Amino acid sequence: MKFYQYLVLILIISCSTIFSAEDTIQLDQQLLTINDQKVTYDNYDSLLLPNGLSLPYQTIYIPMTNFDKNSQLSVINITKELITQFDPIDYTEIPTSSDPNLYTDVISSVAFDKLGSKQIQVIDKVTIDGYEYLKAMHFPLTIDSLGNAYFHSTSTFQFGENNVTTSSLLTLSQITGIESSKKSYQNKSLSTSAEYLIITNQALKESFEKLVAYKNETGITTIIKLIEDILPTQTGRDDAEKLREYLKEFYADGGQYLLLGGDETILPIRYTYHNLAFDTISLENQQVCDLYFADLTGNWNADNDMVWGEKYSDSADLTPELFVGRLPFNQPFEVNQYIEKLIQYETNQKQVDLSYLEKTFFFCSDQMRDYGTNGQHGLISEAFPDYFFIDTTNGVEFSSGNALNPTNPSSQELEPILSEGFGIINILAHGSSMTFEVRTSDYNEWPKSYFTTDTNLIGSGIISNLEDNNKISLYISLGCDNGAFDKDQPPFNHLNPNMAQTLLAQKNSGAVGFVANTRWGWVSTSHLLQKRFIEYLFANENQPAVLSLYQMKDDFYYYRDLIYGINYFGDPTMVIYTKKPESIELDISYQQSNVLITATIENAPIENSTILLSENSSVVATYTTDANGQALINYQFDLGASYKISASKDGFTINQTAYAPSIATDIDDENITLPTSFALEQNYPNPFNPSTTITFALPTKTQVKLQVFNMLGQEVKTLASGSYTAGIHQFEWDGKDNTGNTSATGIYLYRFETAEFVEVKKMILIK
Repeated sequence: MKFYQYLVLILIISCSTIFSAEDTIQLDQQLLTINDQKVTYDNYDSLLLPNGLSLPYQTIYIPMTNFDKNSQLSVINITKELITQFDPIDYTEIPTSSDPNLYTDVISSVAFDKLGSKQIQVIDKVTIDGYEYLKAMHFPLTIDSLGNAYFHSTSTFQFGENNVTTSSLLTLSQITGIESSKKSYQNKSLSTSAEYLIITNQALKESFEKLVAYKNETGITTIIKLIEDILPTQTGRDDAEKLREYLKEFYADGGQYLLLGGDETILPIRYTYHNLAFDTISLENQQVCDLYFADLTGNWNADNDMVWGEKYSDSADLTPELFVGRLPFNQPFEVNQYIEKLIQYETNQKQVDLSYLEKTFFFCSDQMRDYGTNGQHGLISEAFPDYFFIDTTNGVEFSSGNALNPTNPSSQELEPILSEGFGIINILAHGSSMTFEVRTSDYNEWPKSYFTTDTNLIGSGIISNLEDNNKISLYISLGCDNGAFDKDQPPFNHLNPNMAQTLLAQKNSGAVGFVANTRWGWVSTSHLLQKRFIEYLFANENQPAVLSLYQMKDDFYYYRDLIYGINYFGDPTMVIYTKKPESIELDISYQQSNVLITATIENAPIENSTILLSENSSVVATYTTDANGQALINYQFDLGASYKISASKDGFTINQTAYAPSIATDIDDENITLPTSFALEQNYPNPFNPSTTITFALPTKTQVKLQVFNMLGQEVKTLASGSYTAGIHQFEWDGKDNTGNTSATGIYLYRFETAEFVEVKKMILIK
């Protein structure tokens, strides 16, 4: 059973449903409650309509075995009653596009289906254990276009001319015979198979290897596979299907996480089509859908017409098996900069003030600004806890969304404000693949002020102008096309880089994660999904952020076009900090023939933190600190090997320290001969290619920094930074800089520094 079906199971046979006859459903009006715009029925779920009205519904699954599959599911109302009236429902949707001429032919799920207007609404045909079922929503209360509300106390479901018996209305748990449960996705140490798979191509492989090493060292068993090696081994109607077939094997072997490491020029993508409302099917009205690679059980092209994910003729399963993220890059430097940024976010190795993580910023303009009483920024801000600082001033259009001359700060004026740092940034604005708007004249009219990826657009806010200060954010956008990473390539050929690629690749700023539409968003519905995502983000503390996206999609599965089009960009194993994390301090010392690790915070011990010892980027031992914050490592160290010690605990940043065993590690205390002075040896070999070893001596335990610089005095690589015990220590430099790039041939300086001693030597790298 899939990992969060517990969220969607709704009891069909319950105290709220009375079956008086085999073919008839009877409902009790006394179980219906109407409170302003919210209508509830006991034990039923709730549907949020674009106008803010909430209606009860139940999800039913009907076996297709005894029915003509071409027939329509309908309802005969034996008894219904007009009980109240609401404001008329307008099913017309406005897309969140910065170009009002775009998407005029696109019809949203809610407009196409008129959710809430019919007593029965078919959502999907699903296949479970080889049997086909019709998944539908059943509404006890329906609303017509004038706002008249009818309660249906007695009704009969029909397939064509045949009645559906009440005994055939099943829940998913009844279908599978398996109790639903939530699967734990805590990281596993020393796994025998890979949990995390990174798929990329040969050109980006070397850059992604740093992420593979880091994830393995921090307890997530990670492998990398090349798309060039995968596709020839699989069968499928196109390359995207071949890739999905390979992912089924990975999942069957225990895989949980997938990173699609590349844009559409590197990896195949899946375009999906959400309904039958168009005369023609173009790429403009199809979403780029990474959910296709997360769901491994549905049949997304059941009718074999090469149009994927059609609502009625295909059997797409909207419940995923894998956590999937994407980095839409095609250049190694983009990968390197993102990985450096990700590691900084999780470790805070540059010691940034992390209080910014408890702050959120809202961009809100145009129709989003005027939606409801307090605007969509007011509605979504309710999802944040009281301890969060919420900025709904600087980025919110003033005095209204349709003001002809709005007075809120321009995008250019907002650059330094945004650079102050916010843990979560919400974009409730019209957008494109390259921009999102901050303010406009009237609704979506010129003149406009917007953030853009175009570095030549004078007077606009430029993403690349954000301050390089390591205050990295999660961005969430409902703007059209903000996640359309495919539009800077043919056949679209947009001239500037896409928003997702730019925010994620921005060096030491921008986004560490990005939730965005690959095509359109809708003014009256997209904010509902965004708010729910944030609610789950705080509910799922210490769980990967992409889980919140999947739970949000599950709650709003009836907005099918949005579900297809919203993707998660970034590392799928990443947990977004929803509170300011503390920092683990590590002390490494010898105790007899072992290494003693002490984890503290402001000199207070940290109990139950996880200590991982890795050798050559593979975890070889795992420990847990005791009540004194200590863990004793009993391991046969190799003086020539490279080790990392990683410490982690929920609510803390990861502490990752390089460890070089000294000559004292494996010698009894009584026989240790320690150095009598500080010393830095000449590297060996020198000149070198591809790597060299640097050795230094410490007469006492002290703080050490060992760095490599180029001849311009610019730092190339930090080899050691932290507290080291007395003894001889060795570090290897492989010629790569801090971002994983290979350094050029030339002369380099290496600098050894303690509080009492500093020395610099030269070395030569030859390629």
